[in-house]
Formats: sequence, C-alpha cells, structure tokens
Amino acid sequence: MVESNAFTDKYGKQILVVGNRANIELASTENTERIIFDLEMSIDILQFIYKVAKRTWKNFTPKEALSDSSDYYTYYDKRLDSEGGLYFVSNNQKEKSLKLIVERPYGAGKAYYKFNKVRCETFIYDVIKRFPEIAGVKE
Repeated sequence: MVESNAFTDKYGKQILVVGNRANIELASTENTERIIFDLEMSIDILQFIYKVAKRTWKNFTPKEALSDSSDYYTYYDKRLDSEGGLYFVSNNQKEKSLKLIVERPYGAGKAYYKFNKVRCETFIYDVIKRFPEIAGVKE
C-alpha cells in the first residue's frame, strides 16, 4: 500500500511524503540540494510521517538514537554512493518555531531522504520531545 501527501510551508516550499511497504521517502519537485521547510504554521507533515510509520512497520516505537546507524541526521544512499541529511534548526529563538532541513544525496532525483524503521523511530522520538502533542497521533 502506498500512501502519500504533499505539504507546503508558509513560503511555498513543498515536500511530498511517500510511504510504501518498506520505507518512507521525503521528495520534492524542486531541483535544489536542500529544502528548508518552515514548521511554524503547521506540524501536519510530522504527524503524517508518524501515522505512516505506525502503519508501515509493526511494533513501531519511537526511541533515542544509540548508534550512528540509528541516527537520522545522515542518510547514505548506497545506489548513489552519496549522503543526504535531515535535521531541525531553531528559528528566532522560539522553541516551537523550527525549520526542517532536508538535504538530498548528490545525483538523487526527486527523492531527498529515505527513512528505514530505525531512523524513523529516532526521528519521531526527537519530534515528540519538541512537540509532545504528536505522541497521541492515531493511525
């Protein structure tokens, strides 16, 4: 089953979240190395990633990263032999005013980032620390 939804921030930046049976991808039609997505107006994209993760992987449990392989900050694409990344940046010292930065591997097409189960668990763990209201998301 494939699930997808497009999200647009207040500046018009768009990220497409695509979930399938094996992973969750963040994609864009922009031809840039990096997407800076402002979360100030809406955290719907984070809620959607959590919902799709719960449906994609059995026993999905957000947890702290304990190794480099579980850390979502860097993503290595074997096929392209290149790294991408995903991280948060604070905006104007407001705790809940954040930007999500997505960096795609060199040579990647529309897919900027691919979550496997372990990386998604650590990502959602950090999301819930910043936005506790997401913890109650239903499938």
